[in-house]
Amino acid sequence: MRVDIFENRRDAGRRLGEVLRERLASADDVLVVGIAGGGAPVAQEVAARLDAQLDILQIPSGQHLPVSFHDRFVVLVDDGIATGRSMREAIELVEPAQPRRLILAAPVGDAATCEDLAAEADDVAAVVTLFRPERFINVAQYYRDFTEVSEGELDEIYRQAERGGVEDLPHDSE
Repeated sequence: MRVDIFENRRDAGRRLGEVLRERLASADDVLVVGIAGGGAPVAQEVAARLDAQLDILQIPSGQHLPVSFHDRFVVLVDDGIATGRSMREAIELVEPAQPRRLILAAPVGDAATCEDLAAEADDVAAVVTLFRPERFINVAQYYRDFTEVSEGELDEIYRQAERGGVEDLPHDSE
């Protein structure tokens, strides 16, 4: 069953970014960390809405830009939370760096998994989702276009994160 709440990952990221902008209005030194793959374009849009630094985290290698997570508001972003495996791996990689606050964010997430993630990790301040259905099947059902993120798009997002800018994002028609 398709639900099609989001046009694509960029649409989802823009909408998630607006919600996070309200929640983090008083936060300083925010770092948005996208989980490589589907989380990267979502995180890119979130970082633009928050006017925040962007990093892309490779799971499971832990490879990312040479930025510090220590004493920062770190927002871990993926395109959805189904089993929570990617978020758990990201938490394990980020927690040792002692962020000031760790926020998990995704446009959609399985309700039970989101509750488990919030309870499991000591450093998780919040799990933010736009839609958290009780009867969750998979992340793809909530996107009209859930095409795999190409290596070329990932490389461009990574290069933009390296430059420290997210100001000239491509915007598709809605």
